[in-house]
Amino acid sequence: MNRLLRKITVSICLGVASWTNANAQIVRQASEITTARMSAPTTNPAYRSAPEVIATELHPEQGQLVTLDDLEALALKRSPILQQANSKVQAEKWRLVQAGLPNNPEAGIDFQQLGSDGLAEQYGIAISQELISPEKKRLNQSISNSEIKRLTFELRVAEQRLRTDVRKIHLRALRSAREVTITGQLLASAEKALQLTRELLEAREVSRADLLQAEVEVESTRIQNQQAVNAETAVWREIKSVTGVQINPSVKIAGSIDSSPSALNYEDSLTKILSQSPEISAAMSGIESARVNLQRQSVETRPNVTVGGLFNWRDNGINGSADGGLVVSIPLSVWNKNQGGIGVARSELVSAAKELDRIELQIAQRLAVIYQQYSTSADKVSRYQEQILPKTEEMLELTRESYELGEVGFVNLLAVQRTFANHQLAYLDAMEMLRLAEIEIDGMLLSDRFVSK
Repeated sequence: MNRLLRKITVSICLGVASWTNANAQIVRQASEITTARMSAPTTNPAYRSAPEVIATELHPEQGQLVTLDDLEALALKRSPILQQANSKVQAEKWRLVQAGLPNNPEAGIDFQQLGSDGLAEQYGIAISQELISPEKKRLNQSISNSEIKRLTFELRVAEQRLRTDVRKIHLRALRSAREVTITGQLLASAEKALQLTRELLEAREVSRADLLQAEVEVESTRIQNQQAVNAETAVWREIKSVTGVQINPSVKIAGSIDSSPSALNYEDSLTKILSQSPEISAAMSGIESARVNLQRQSVETRPNVTVGGLFNWRDNGINGSADGGLVVSIPLSVWNKNQGGIGVARSELVSAAKELDRIELQIAQRLAVIYQQYSTSADKVSRYQEQILPKTEEMLELTRESYELGEVGFVNLLAVQRTFANHQLAYLDAMEMLRLAEIEIDGMLLSDRFVSK
């Protein structure tokens, strides 16, 4: 008997040691990752070099263009949010595996009649197995399947949100590049006007006040141009924060900010989003999961059957011969009928249904805000493209010609140049707002602007 006890003890110790070693390895790997991140700036060049100039490998030639697809691919590959969401899906798949496994049997040593001075003592092995109700196991697996669907749709939500944000950053990069070009052209024009004013001053055709005004205009335009350059630099830093890649400074963003307004209708857009949004699909999967969980809690009191048996290799009461026994047991649902579990599941089902209603109303609210931005910007863009910009450009050319001929003063030219510049930048603002609205509507309103709490 002592030998048997030692074997059981050794077996238990080995099992605990194996489990402890496995968990220690997981903890050690997590610790190594944390240490690498903390030491990255100074002592871990392997980690530090991971997010460095990968775009150079992707686009080795100077002047190469980076497309929107390139940025999306980099962001999707490196996003920790997507990796986290995917890990949740994988974890739920393992829960599904676990839900289909039977309970482990229980084994032990059986000693009976120990106080009989050896006359009736029994020594044996007892084994028991709880048999889970097939309906409970099926419902457990159904809950996990519903959760897998819900988490998969949550992953799609995160992916769409990231795609929308990348498209918005791409748009801001195009806008900043255009603004640098416009302000650069204005600066060149102001410098040209300054040079012409100096020549006219030497010919005594303008006053020194005109020269000072021209110099002030050049400096003011330089400030505006530098602001545009700084904004472009900030956008590139934002691209790095989203993609995890430091883009080579010689690389340019492909695409154009200019476009005619698309014909969007509020009701059609709302119907499309409500029918295709992964947010809606995730909420519906949540309802299904809650419904199955209510069924599962309702059958909790249906008993699992436990079958047990023992084998006595020695029974002193019958002259040391072997004998055995069989036990079949079920729990009696006398006091605990899982009333609390059923109540919780019922409330969670109601909450899941109301969550779907909340998301639908929230989507309508989001779209109302974005559609107003879209319609206002679309009207502005159309008027700028068809009326304002052609006329201001023609007015500027005529004023320049008149100024060079001495027919108008420098103040008049300056006012027209400033009007032209303001309309160019205002058009750029309107186009950016229009494109942002179109991007968010096309992305089913999933972006960092609307993050579900």
